[in-house]
Amino acid sequence: MIPRCRSSLHSAQQAGYAVWSIEYRRTGDAGGGWPGSFEDIETAIRETNSFHGFNVNTESIVIAGHSAGGHLALLAGAKFSNLKA
Repeated sequence: MIPRCRSSLHSAQQAGYAVWSIEYRRTGDAGGGWPGSFEDIETAIRETNSFHGFNVNTESIVIAGHSAGGHLALLAGAKFSNLKA
C-alpha cells in the first residue's frame, strides 16, 4: 500500500471492501505526465478483469485519489462506465 493512503485503505479493507492501491508514473518519471500517467490508470482498471476467482465484485468499482490522483480518478470515471469516481 502507498504509505500516505495506508490509513484510509486499511479502514475500507476492514469494512469488507476489496482494496487495490494503484501507483502511476509521475511527472519527472520516464513516461510520466500526460498521457503516460493516465495510461497507467487505464491499464490497472483493465486488470480488474483478471480478478475472477478472488471473490471481488468487478461490476461495482470505486476509484479515488488525492491531488493529481483525484484528477486521474475523475478522468477514469468519465471514460469507464463501470466506475464511480
